[in-house]
Amino acid sequence: MDVKLPFGLRNDRLVYIDDVKRGLACGCVCPSCKQPLIAKKGPKTVHHFSHSNENCNNAFETALHIAAKDILNQNRKIIIPKVRWRIEGTNNYWTLTEEKELNFDEVILESYQDGVIPDVFVVINGKKLMIEITVTHETSQLKIEKVRRKGVSILEIDLKEYKRNFIKEKLDDDIINNPSNKKWMLNMELEKIETLSKNRNVVQYLNCYYNNNYYEQDPSSNFGPRCPKENGDRISYEKCSECEFCMGILLEEKFIKCSYKSRIKSYKDLKNYARNPSAYLDKIEREEQLKLELIDEMIEIHKDLRLYINSKELNKKSFNDIKQLHKSTLDHHYKRNQLTLF
Repeated sequence: MDVKLPFGLRNDRLVYIDDVKRGLACGCVCPSCKQPLIAKKGPKTVHHFSHSNENCNNAFETALHIAAKDILNQNRKIIIPKVRWRIEGTNNYWTLTEEKELNFDEVILESYQDGVIPDVFVVINGKKLMIEITVTHETSQLKIEKVRRKGVSILEIDLKEYKRNFIKEKLDDDIINNPSNKKWMLNMELEKIETLSKNRNVVQYLNCYYNNNYYEQDPSSNFGPRCPKENGDRISYEKCSECEFCMGILLEEKFIKCSYKSRIKSYKDLKNYARNPSAYLDKIEREEQLKLELIDEMIEIHKDLRLYINSKELNKKSFNDIKQLHKSTLDHHYKRNQLTLF
């Protein structure tokens, strides 16, 4: 059962039922249809507003929208949920942004902006964020597409439960501090990752064998692509999905998206690539060359150790001294070039 109307408009300001006089003396009108309201504050029923003539179906939703916008405008902050990108075909995620508080530099309430009328536009460090309040209907796909073309993210606050159980004392906290009733209808960082994850300079599309009947019985029995990390050997889908360079398993298309060639294995790597692709790829190439030099150096060390091992004059102390000397050399090489072997 829908709750009764707890808010009215007086002098264009939203007021709560407990803050007005009883009856028509409240001086309030409906937030939706603007018809006069009666403040009912008897001892037997929940205090509420009712229409003096016919009821208005949109009164509660409109009132809650206005209340939510007033709360955002007064507090000028919100705690947003974390942003995660799911790697297609796997159970793996990249976390783009942790749950955190955002403070608004500016709040723009329900004004025509770039072809759409948002509930709230806020500006944070020069960037716009659109906030939609959902009481009955979620943000339409048409509205999302229009906003996507403008490069603006959309955060939705779900207040549907208030239609069944209105608790005024919870409203501020649910709008500002509760991340569980918020979701990203559109996040431009996720959009960028989706685009970059298809870029041929970022990923290789590796052909793979896939038999649906076998896969349903045992995923490890099917073999995926020839893995560049494993010198071209075929590996299982299971092993592929656990690899840090896997950026998607497209079973229907029989492709694996692999970023081993570009060495992108995190959101940070992808951001560095997006900032300057050529500089990032040049850095990867230099690191690969340094690693090859390091491998050559390790081979020489191995040869030296074998010579010492074959020498009759070698004793345990000198052997340990040689090992320590080479270990120090390699440690210095790692630190100097800040290398990470893949």
